[in-house]
Amino acid sequence: MELLGPGTPIPILIVALLASLAMLGWGADKLVDGASALALALGVRPFVIGLSCVAFGTSAPELATALFAIGRASADTVGPAQLALGNVIGSNVWNLGLILGVAAVMQPIPVERETVRREIPLLLLLSLLLAFCVEFHELGRGPGILLLAGFGVFCGLLAWSWRQPKTEGEAAALDVDELRGMSQSKAIGLLVLGLVILVISAETLVRSAVTLASGLGVGEELLGLTVIALGTSLPELATTVAAARKGGQDLAFGNLIGSNIFNIALVVGLPATLFTWPLGPDRMEADLLVMLGISIFVAVMATWQRRLSRLVGVLLLTTHFVYIGSLIVLEIRSP
Repeated sequence: MELLGPGTPIPILIVALLASLAMLGWGADKLVDGASALALALGVRPFVIGLSCVAFGTSAPELATALFAIGRASADTVGPAQLALGNVIGSNVWNLGLILGVAAVMQPIPVERETVRREIPLLLLLSLLLAFCVEFHELGRGPGILLLAGFGVFCGLLAWSWRQPKTEGEAAALDVDELRGMSQSKAIGLLVLGLVILVISAETLVRSAVTLASGLGVGEELLGLTVIALGTSLPELATTVAAARKGGQDLAFGNLIGSNIFNIALVVGLPATLFTWPLGPDRMEADLLVMLGISIFVAVMATWQRRLSRLVGVLLLTTHFVYIGSLIVLEIRSP
């Protein structure tokens, strides 16, 4: 019997799924620590580390999951591909619905002018591009290259941000003083350890999730939108709450916007460029509309008020729980 394949008892699959999600989060945390400490040792500003290393590290679980899922998928077995696409869409909804909502309820979030002018429009453009590609085309090399080009633009924006000074809240959220004391050899060791853990746990996650979905009779896309998306969004949740508690609300908002850009541009763009991303009959149009709707709402509030109030946080949380509840109800009612 194949390890975590058909015939594996469901309790074992559930344990493997939960364990792999926990290891994904732990590996991403070590990856962030190692990359951040190494960047500090090389003289990179903490502001840029927050927008790059942290955003990449919190999106690393989605990227590892997508690469293994698409690598296992084919035209006849679209389950892993649906799982990966659902994970990306679901993670973006969890980031802006639940996590940003929690952060705004904790304390209103100021929005920097540069974020309104640069990162938010880029996120909206990439979200529309993803929705268009999924609705009308197969996610292949062409769309993948376009998404990676968007990632290149984001990297250019990060490079421009090198001139920006760090804030006190940002430094606290990143534990800069602790990271500065780490040796380069330890930083590299943590970086490599985090990558290895991500690779192993991502493969375990995909195998157990696809087999579990088949055993329970639920769609891979639903599992990706809910359980997997929540699990791979836990690093964003931990980072955002820590930043908000330490006065880095602007960093918390920037990390979530950056993470969603990473999820679309890199997590979808890279696998689509390397492999053909097959799409099943369920292209998750409603879920894409929810992702677009929440992104547009956040963009409008950030542009109009230049801050995200507690009321906005409550509205985001309400929308998120209504959406997740509707997914569960629809699954229960489906034959």
